[in-house]
Amino acid sequence: DKLVKLQRWFLWGGDVDQKKIAWISWESACLSKEKEGLGIKDLTKFNRALLGERRWNLFHRHGELWARMLDSKYGGWRNLDENRRNSAEFVWWKDLSSICHSPGEESWFKARIKWSMGFGSKVRFWEEGWKDNGILLMVKFPRLYLNSNQKNHYIQQLGSNSGGEWEWSLQWRLLFEAEIPMVANFLEEIQGLNINAHQQDKWVWLSDPTGLYTVRSAYKLLDRDSRDKNIDGVFHDIWKLKITSKAVFFAWRLLRDRLATKSNLCRRNVDIIDRLCPFCREKEEEEAHLFFSFHKIMPLW
Repeated sequence: DKLVKLQRWFLWGGDVDQKKIAWISWESACLSKEKEGLGIKDLTKFNRALLGERRWNLFHRHGELWARMLDSKYGGWRNLDENRRNSAEFVWWKDLSSICHSPGEESWFKARIKWSMGFGSKVRFWEEGWKDNGILLMVKFPRLYLNSNQKNHYIQQLGSNSGGEWEWSLQWRLLFEAEIPMVANFLEEIQGLNINAHQQDKWVWLSDPTGLYTVRSAYKLLDRDSRDKNIDGVFHDIWKLKITSKAVFFAWRLLRDRLATKSNLCRRNVDIIDRLCPFCREKEEEEAHLFFSFHKIMPLW
């Protein structure tokens, strides 16, 4: 919050003792230039993207010292997924856990991850979406899940390689005759699994062509629903102009009608006695008049 306050002061002017008018909402200023904003980083979203990178590395770099320390102290990435709390959790570990379990935030990370199967030692058969469609087997076959004796088992524990092919060894409590067709559909669903004993299970990040997590792609994902009401194609061309950034910023404000004209100051409850244009003394001082319709301006254009 303090950093954002400094950013706002820098953008609009002012300091601790003097607060100046914020002519555009901070949400609009943080929109990308493609969405007609200024491209300022939204620090809250950027922080989530950085935390996502830490979570990604905690899974993929589990052999490194820092990851082994966290695994020993907090239970590692698996503990994050299952939301098992520890009374001695450090504050940034709680922040890391928040991207997994806070309302409305869980989906952005998990929804963009796909399992790449290796030996099956990290993937839980029933409780994790290792199939191509990502649907959990416990959700798709709830009745069979209740009858299974292998809940919370990893794929590696539910079968073995025989002659180069994977064979399942599933155990059930009791199956009724009416459930036999369901089992047949279930077995058809899980056939064709390719187990590679020489590879580790991995995550694939679907928001980047490389399949690897990047903060840039995660930030774009978090920012995908941001929109501005003033959509106009002209803004895409402004930032391509080969002029100083100060002039571009002025043009950006001009086209949004966010300059400190008398008309705009009055809308913001600034006491203006004389609203007339100081040049013609006929019309109210507003942007359309000053920059486009005033007869003395036309020769300049």
